[in-house]
Amino acid sequence: MEMIKVLGCIQARMGSRRLPGKVLKKISGKSLIVHIIERLRACKTIDRIVLATSKKEEDDLLEKVACKNGIECVRGSEQNVLKRFYDVVCLYWPHHIVRICADSPLIDPLEIDRIVRHHIRRDADYSFNHIPEMNNSYPDGVGAEIFKSNVIANIIRQKTTKAEQEHINEYIWNHLDRFRIETIAAPKSIAYPEYRFEVNTEDDLKFIRKIYNHLYEGKAFNTRSVIEYLKSQSVQ
Repeated sequence: MEMIKVLGCIQARMGSRRLPGKVLKKISGKSLIVHIIERLRACKTIDRIVLATSKKEEDDLLEKVACKNGIECVRGSEQNVLKRFYDVVCLYWPHHIVRICADSPLIDPLEIDRIVRHHIRRDADYSFNHIPEMNNSYPDGVGAEIFKSNVIANIIRQKTTKAEQEHINEYIWNHLDRFRIETIAAPKSIAYPEYRFEVNTEDDLKFIRKIYNHLYEGKAFNTRSVIEYLKSQSVQ
């Protein structure tokens, strides 16, 4: 079996409550999830990419997109995301697994690589820079979160709540004394925690489309370019 040090896992499903099917919405001629795959492929620290979705019939479309774009698809529980990620761990047994939500089309390969390298260097159990927490000053939706695979394997054996099964980092935040958690400060040029780059509503989608229409030229652009554009437009 191929030895995988860092596995990138995109968490996606079609059944969004506020914006159904958002992961297949078009942005600059490509679906949102294809942009995410494209950006992950630009990461230097990720050895392999997979899509983790549910077994619901509506998510058959996501499996087709994954296959068309050359990545494997793992299907599991819709609500128990923790179990879905454990299934991924058991299939590939990477040393570390990077979780990317499929509603963040502005993930930055540079910032994902930064947190992965920091996580490994610090021998952390869990690291993140996808949200502005612990005073890291990151915009929401730029980075990712990374777990040691054995941490997920350990959590799955614990008595977990429904919320801890639905959000795989919840158990860690509820038991801080058991885990080594790391984050890093955002570079000054992108330290704007007031910005949010996730897609949850139609307005969010319009906002992201505007950014892509201005900056996208067939390959991933970085967060610094996004911030400079928004500041020039006075867009919040």
